[in-house]
Amino acid sequence: MAPPRRVAIHARIVQPFLDMTCYCLVAADRDAGSRNVFVAMGVCMVVTTAFTLVVAGSQTRGDLLFGLHSSLAAWLPLMIFVPLAAWLVETLWK
Repeated sequence: MAPPRRVAIHARIVQPFLDMTCYCLVAADRDAGSRNVFVAMGVCMVVTTAFTLVVAGSQTRGDLLFGLHSSLAAWLPLMIFVPLAAWLVETLWK
């Protein structure tokens, strides 16, 4: 099991990629301009909250030594959200 310090090191390396992934998830909302502004804000808040909870939960699970390796704890949110973000951004270009 890895000490919590290793998760923090991996998390610092991954943070710029997490920021760009979250931006792509939020910015890829194609219908945001045609909807009510409050609905668009709600969708943005839900996506950002879900993203943040997955990142925090994964890193906490790695910190607490629940069997999740430190590198996997930091990189798991990218493994989950990058394919979704790439698909959403790719649909904007069509």
